[in-house]
Amino acid sequence: HLASIVEDAPVRLREPNGAVWAPSNFSGGPRGPVPLYRALAESLNLATVAVGMKVGVDAVAGRIGALLGMDPPPAFPSLLLGATDLSPVQVARLYAVFAGGGFAAPQKSILAVEDRAGGQLERFPLELGQSTDPATVLAIDHALGAVMRRGTGRGSRFAARGVAGKTGTSDEFRDAWFAGFDAARLAVVW
Repeated sequence: HLASIVEDAPVRLREPNGAVWAPSNFSGGPRGPVPLYRALAESLNLATVAVGMKVGVDAVAGRIGALLGMDPPPAFPSLLLGATDLSPVQVARLYAVFAGGGFAAPQKSILAVEDRAGGQLERFPLELGQSTDPATVLAIDHALGAVMRRGTGRGSRFAARGVAGKTGTSDEFRDAWFAGFDAARLAVVW
């Protein structure tokens, strides 16, 4: 749960090719024991990897694949820090589950076709399906709100307006992104 204490400590993992993967926190060194809530809000990479390794990289990859309705991404430990090929549309689909309280709907660009007089010629209704436990999503949404209120998103002008989201940056700022939502909108910026 979000109050669980996790260890934000150095991690060194040997890859199948013999190389060593040693992630670091983006800003500063290890923080030691921290609540999971804080680790997420402050994007503490070392704590995130520690939790992900306990859950299992295969389990995390499988869950991402299930939420997106696709094959799981490759189960490398770097996946735990978001290192996978997903398009902004796929990230939006993933965050739509959080924004939708655990329910997902296929992404559609056309919901209805109307004639000139406004009469409906064809309708393409949304079909909702529960993909995650709503109580779990509520906890995730609370933590994503903390990202905006007191974590990496606190500098945003939307931080105090009920927005929940997550920032991400790759090594050397090659990629930077934000995925977030409020009660009416969801946005992904890459």
